[in-house]
Amino acid sequence: MTMLGSNADLYHYMQTLTLKLGQRGSDMLSDLASNACRYAASSGAELLGESRIALCRILQEESGILTAQERSDMLEVVKQIDDASNKRK
Repeated sequence: MTMLGSNADLYHYMQTLTLKLGQRGSDMLSDLASNACRYAASSGAELLGESRIALCRILQEESGILTAQERSDMLEVVKQIDDASNKRK
């Protein structure tokens, strides 16, 4: 299970995911993760939101590129993002 304690952890997770998807030949999905990382410099809320959007799209479109464990971890990350976003409201 991937536990995120900060936006820096989320950024690192998304960077790792970018590389992993690229290495597995999915440039489009890799670009989704990479684009979300670009929001790290602007604000935490934007990083959370863009990462959530990217992760949900990756989950919908990955077509077997990810292992079952990686999918499970990604779902957990989305849940953590939702929890963090709800705390900000």
